[in-house]
Amino acid sequence: MYLHIGLGRAGSTYLQKKIFPYFQGIKFLSSVNSKTFNKERINFFYNPTFIKKKKYSGKKLLISTENFFHSKTSLVKLINEIKLFSKKPKLILILRNPKDHLISTYKHIVKTGDIWLRIEDHFNFNDTNRSQLIRPNIIFDKSLYEYDKLILELKKNFDLEIFVFEKIFKNYFSMKDFIEQLSEIFNTKFSKKFKKSDFNSINKSLTSKIMIKQKRIKNFKKNNKKLYKKIDLNLDYFEEICSNKFLNRFEKEIRDKNNIYFSKLNV
Repeated sequence: MYLHIGLGRAGSTYLQKKIFPYFQGIKFLSSVNSKTFNKERINFFYNPTFIKKKKYSGKKLLISTENFFHSKTSLVKLINEIKLFSKKPKLILILRNPKDHLISTYKHIVKTGDIWLRIEDHFNFNDTNRSQLIRPNIIFDKSLYEYDKLILELKKNFDLEIFVFEKIFKNYFSMKDFIEQLSEIFNTKFSKKFKKSDFNSINKSLTSKIMIKQKRIKNFKKNNKKLYKKIDLNLDYFEEICSNKFLNRFEKEIRDKNNIYFSKLNV
């Protein structure tokens, strides 16, 4: 059994649609190719006979889900959940530059209409000044970006394969190299001819600054109708998704906690 656990915002949707389904002799399950995926995922955890009932017994199985990674999932819970699988899986983990990952995740959540505050107002730095307009839930947890700790704990429990997003998605040829590496890991062939036209982004975040600003304002009005009527909206607050001061502090604090990632990136 093979289990791709993310990170989210590190090419997962692309891999789930364009790469993972096309390895010979492997049953592939993910939220993009199975309407009953969440139910099946629970069965894999708690029902040892599920694999036999679904005629997966004796077959190689690849499961791809980023559900293990979100702000309220501790590392201990992640490991304990994976341990519940009826068979011990080989883990595939794809890391991304923490700053880029943070920004991409934020833009994606803005796109879905959930948040409007700046990144730092959703972050778990203890001395972060919360917005006076609303007390937000903590969406971003600094511990998510301590990759060295994550890798160390995962390696204690599982056979772990680590890849770097920036290298895999650099260009068409780097993706072909990644496919070849997966073929070796799975010990099978990639059944589809991978064309240059296949190398494109599927799950895009909002890109332009003005689009992000407009969507944040829209989210604010939608989620805070009563509040919006009582205050003067400070449009300057929506100009940037976070302050340079916050980003500099973030990069400084997590740099020494991601030595494995940066060594793989050759930085």
